[in-house]
Amino acid sequence: MSSALALARTLAAKGYLYETKKRSGYYPTRKMLLLCRAIDAPDPILELVRPALEALRDRCNETVVLGRRQDLDVVYLDVHQSREAIRYNVSVGAMRPVTSNSIGKALFAMMSPDEQMMLMERVQWNRLTPRTIVDAKQLLEDAAQVPARGWAANTGESVPDLAAIAMPFHLAGEWYGVAIAGPLERMEAHWASHVEALSAAVADLGNAVERQMQA
Repeated sequence: MSSALALARTLAAKGYLYETKKRSGYYPTRKMLLLCRAIDAPDPILELVRPALEALRDRCNETVVLGRRQDLDVVYLDVHQSREAIRYNVSVGAMRPVTSNSIGKALFAMMSPDEQMMLMERVQWNRLTPRTIVDAKQLLEDAAQVPARGWAANTGESVPDLAAIAMPFHLAGEWYGVAIAGPLERMEAHWASHVEALSAAVADLGNAVERQMQA
């Protein structure tokens, strides 16, 4: 309570909140509204990749997620929900452990051996399901397969009945990941076609980046 009050008073002192009357609470000012609108302005990265992500969702009819690594987690930057009644539901801003997430494992595979070792020294190996990777050796073996086949997978490692396929791509000097995610049984039935669609989408993203650089 005291921490929240101190934060509210700081925001009020900077003009983002005001008291409607004494001890009746705080209300946002238009300065707060303008700040929120600025934050919500089009992200140049998302604007660049969104058409390819939407096309991938429409082609696979499964949820498509864009993410990138944030230390030991993956943060979801954009989500395009499947139109199926039963689907993977997740929100933008959600965080997932690198070691049990398809995007996380795809991005982990792109790290140098030294970077991988430093990350694994700090990981908490929590078993979320019976399939969760819980040791460094297994994670490294899994990551070693990614460059050759081009994708990483999560088959029931974070949620028992959920599967996802992810591929990494390079944009503006940073690694991002795109994943197709859905119910395990439905994903496994279309695995090969999903890999093909994901590969085409990543190629489209590369072409979009190239066009942007030439513009």
